[in-house]
Amino acid sequence: MKLNKILHNAKNILYYALPIALAGFLPIQEARGQDFLPPKGNINMFTSPDTTLNAQNYNKLTTRVQRDSIINVRLQEDFTKDIRARSQPTLWNCNQSTLQLIVNSHDWGERVYYADHLLYNGYTRENLDSIYINNGTLKNRGKLGLPTYEVDLSDDITIPDGHGMNAILTGDTLTNFNNWNIIEPQLGISKVKPGQLLFPENCKHVQIYYDYLFTNNKHEKNYFSWKILEFEVVDGKAKLTYNINEDNTTIIPWASPDPLNKYIKVFETRQDAITGIEDKILQENKTSVYPNPTRNYINIESKITTPTTVNITLYDITGREITKQTTNEYNDYKEKLDLSKYASGIYMLNIETKTNEHTSKKTTKIIK
Repeated sequence: MKLNKILHNAKNILYYALPIALAGFLPIQEARGQDFLPPKGNINMFTSPDTTLNAQNYNKLTTRVQRDSIINVRLQEDFTKDIRARSQPTLWNCNQSTLQLIVNSHDWGERVYYADHLLYNGYTRENLDSIYINNGTLKNRGKLGLPTYEVDLSDDITIPDGHGMNAILTGDTLTNFNNWNIIEPQLGISKVKPGQLLFPENCKHVQIYYDYLFTNNKHEKNYFSWKILEFEVVDGKAKLTYNINEDNTTIIPWASPDPLNKYIKVFETRQDAITGIEDKILQENKTSVYPNPTRNYINIESKITTPTTVNITLYDITGREITKQTTNEYNDYKEKLDLSKYASGIYMLNIETKTNEHTSKKTTKIIK
């Protein structure tokens, strides 16, 4: 498992970065494509970035007990745990099961590549028969709606071949190992502790990775992962040995073309993540209303960068609702509101924007 991980990352970097860098000695960021995960700013590993119903329902949960409980339910509905038993004579290794659970957790859309071959939408290798026998990845991709990430275990003595698992951050702090729900994807078992199943009670390297997509110079979506945290487990107790937030030398490949954001950072508390989301939405979903004062109409424009529900409500000076409309937007929002049939006076325009993680409101006084 450990060797597979090293070879994959090295191959992925050479396969994409080296040709781009050598082609006329272009800086890599100039040929990376247009879609970047992680985006500018800190990464949020506490909630799902997807907009599916299951992801939204998970993000609405307010306690760790609730999050751990729904993870267990959804794992039982997932097929990853059944692959090994049902795919004889071809058996998956732990890395493949780990990756399968990630695919089933994130709504990444169609045709995602893994190094030089399709991760799904046409497997070119890695147990093609297993995929078809077990209902196929296309049917289940993104179904879980969970912020599932990758865990690598390695220790020359206790687990020399290494082992791959998954993890979901259900607690409120990033760097506390006990806040991570560790999952054995081959069995569909959550809340695995050191000393249980294949997780040794003593393990030199417990590495948690952030899994994301980037668009390469061929405009293909590609899966990649990068180490965020590392722990050492001694007698069942974990000690933090690496935190990417304290590393000012590691530049994550294809993370952002902005040189001010070349070093990856991760929100360390759930509250910081929520606050960061609010700040980002308020900053990016900039709304303007004009002309004001007006005679017959007003234009409402909002810069939207994430899938957003926009509610527009107009009230008169007494607080009586005059008109209301709701739209779902994925790009910039533009609306022309006709006020010609209303009497001259003062009105209050309420603009509410909702994503799966946050709601923001803006009220503007309109003079007609």
